[in-house]
Amino acid sequence: LIAVAPSFTGSFSAENLNGADVTVVGKGAFSHNRKITSVNLPNVTAVGEYGFGSSDRLASVTLGELTQIGPYGFFETAITQLPNITTSTVIGDYAFSHSGLTSVTIGNSVTSIGNYVFYECSGLTSVTSLATTAPALGSSVFSYISSDATLYYPAGSDYSSWAQYFAKMEEIVGDLNDDGSCDVSDLSLCARVQGLLSNINYATRIAS
Repeated sequence: LIAVAPSFTGSFSAENLNGADVTVVGKGAFSHNRKITSVNLPNVTAVGEYGFGSSDRLASVTLGELTQIGPYGFFETAITQLPNITTSTVIGDYAFSHSGLTSVTIGNSVTSIGNYVFYECSGLTSVTSLATTAPALGSSVFSYISSDATLYYPAGSDYSSWAQYFAKMEEIVGDLNDDGSCDVSDLSLCARVQGLLSNINYATRIAS
């Protein structure tokens, strides 16, 4: 996908491209569109530089499993949830900076996060990283997110290099729902268990 007119209004999907199978959002394809509110392109696996950048009314994106997010990919958008980056290995600089994200889950195969990726996401209160080895962080990745943000990470992993950004750090201790993996789906169960057994450190422990 090369470009979408800045005057396009409302929701965008493959129907607007006569059903074309779009797998890549190219450089600047949706950038600076002040009227688009949602995008549904479920086969997209890569977003180029400034792909959706500065489309400040864009609140919802439905994409495929992303293997690449270029610099400024979702910069200054209104999205509140992270697209599917489970298989991503590198996230470009400023990819989600100044966006409306409130929670983030980082897949277990992510190895690095570029400079300023979540910079000034002031509503970001919850970050879950499923990687057992903490991804390498560029400069100011989580600077100026919510002052009471919590990081959740796999038990036994060393996330001390992330500590400067978070008011609280909690370990995901085990596969509490018996689905075969220790991941974000266990967190809600952790909360319920802690409510019932508040005197037992069963689900998580606060990292110092």
